[in-house]
Amino acid sequence: MRIVIALCVLTGLGILASHSYLSTLANETFRANIEEEARATDEARKMRQLVLTEICESLARKPRIRAALEDDALDLLYLSAKDELSIIYKPRSTLPGAHLHALFYRFLDADGRLIKPIASSLAGEVPTDAEEILASSEASNSPDLRYLQTSLETSSNGVIELYTIPIHSSEAVNPISSLVVGFPLLTPPTSNSRNLYHCLSLNGSLVYSSLPAQYSKQLETSLSKQLHSTQIHALEIEDHAYRLASRRLPGSNEKIELWEYTLASTQELESEQSKATVDILSSAALLLLFGFGLSHWAAQRISRPVEEMARAGASEEASRVQAEYQLDKTSKELKRAARFSADASHQLKTPVTVLKAGLQSLLEDDSLSPANRSETHDMIRQTGRLSAVIDDLLLLSRLDAGQLSLKLTPTKLRLMLEELVDDLSILPAAASLDIKIDLSPDLEILGERGYTILILQNLIENAQKYNRPNGRILISATTTKDRVSLTIGNTGKSIPPDAQAHIFERFHRGSAGENVQGYGLGLNLAHELALLHGGQLSLLVSKHDWTDFQLDLQLATPQPAD
Repeated sequence: MRIVIALCVLTGLGILASHSYLSTLANETFRANIEEEARATDEARKMRQLVLTEICESLARKPRIRAALEDDALDLLYLSAKDELSIIYKPRSTLPGAHLHALFYRFLDADGRLIKPIASSLAGEVPTDAEEILASSEASNSPDLRYLQTSLETSSNGVIELYTIPIHSSEAVNPISSLVVGFPLLTPPTSNSRNLYHCLSLNGSLVYSSLPAQYSKQLETSLSKQLHSTQIHALEIEDHAYRLASRRLPGSNEKIELWEYTLASTQELESEQSKATVDILSSAALLLLFGFGLSHWAAQRISRPVEEMARAGASEEASRVQAEYQLDKTSKELKRAARFSADASHQLKTPVTVLKAGLQSLLEDDSLSPANRSETHDMIRQTGRLSAVIDDLLLLSRLDAGQLSLKLTPTKLRLMLEELVDDLSILPAAASLDIKIDLSPDLEILGERGYTILILQNLIENAQKYNRPNGRILISATTTKDRVSLTIGNTGKSIPPDAQAHIFERFHRGSAGENVQGYGLGLNLAHELALLHGGQLSLLVSKHDWTDFQLDLQLATPQPAD
């Protein structure tokens, strides 16, 4: 009788534990899904801002744009900028990549005043309420994102995302103008799951919902309650139970407050819990029958030696330890593979979209004028920059995942440096630089040539990009018994002391690189590759118009001791 009672208690506890585990697992899966979707929409907004920043940098380099702003020839401004902005806006046309298709754009002067186009067809129709807000804008030195509620027909949910990007000139500290672009509001991606839904509310009113229409009204009433938090809430709509999570979108302010809601039906969880209950009850019944049989068998075999039981227990313990080791090893491998896949896919999505947008909308047009053809070549160069970013990120992903192996061979260091300096001398920006290589031509290091060149290329290009006109680059080396320390120094603006500790972090760009193109990957990639070679890359000094980086590598042939 006691055995039966104990078994009933254990069965009840098992049912409670299984329900709790399934509920926790469902919540964790739900949270992981909404975090991934939030990252996707946030990255799309970052991509919009990145593309607009690239456009503004391109505009700042165009003499005709600077002339239109500085000589007050504002009637020519929109016509002059039309080609550059065709990446994101083209009247009565559908551009590739819906999240890069703007509704309108406008320029602000250096004081933040609205510059109206000679015809709205050049830059899109701006709603009256939005135009009033633009006319009252203030000049800003940094990118800005706001939301506007509008009656514009092309904005189906009544909300537009308004990006303001300053246009900097190399000759001035403050912006010479600002570009304001209106995009349709980004809505969460459509889920493949029938049990996952997305909603957006504007100041407490739904503006987007993937729920069935009859449920949306009740949901809007529920949103007036205390659901604005990062916690997962339980919500019941029309006798249907849901898990709900919410987040306040970046760019919300006191006047326009946008919240994103994600709902998941608990129907699947309830089905899993019911199945678990049936399985546990069935197992308990079988266990009870098995227990009676086992007790009868044990009574007959009670004389079995205790040593056999001890050996069986030891064998089971060894099997358990081995199983835990294999599980831990598999878990670590899966995490590395997941990080590699996430980094690669995360960085490849939006640059490929920009690539398609530029090439398809410009290169496929056979009627391009010579001037437009020249602009097409600018787009091709931008595409090349994005391709380089993709290559660097994929290489970093392989490094993170531990999937990169090296075949080290003796390589002449000076020969590689001379090849890179020769390539650098072709660039107009490097024509005025005095570049000197001070090391023995016979000095050989142990490394993989391709990746060693990539390390040196990043360091030399970095010395060129952050140099000043008529500056110097000095490359020298010192050796010990089995190591060589290569120093690459350059003139130019020093790295701020508070940024030096972060110089090798991924995507870090200090204030010294505000007007220099790049994405903050080169030094991080060089640092990781140096470590993989058994070496070290470090910043020695950066002050008084001089910066030294030191690369420590292994000599191919150890030097005799002095």
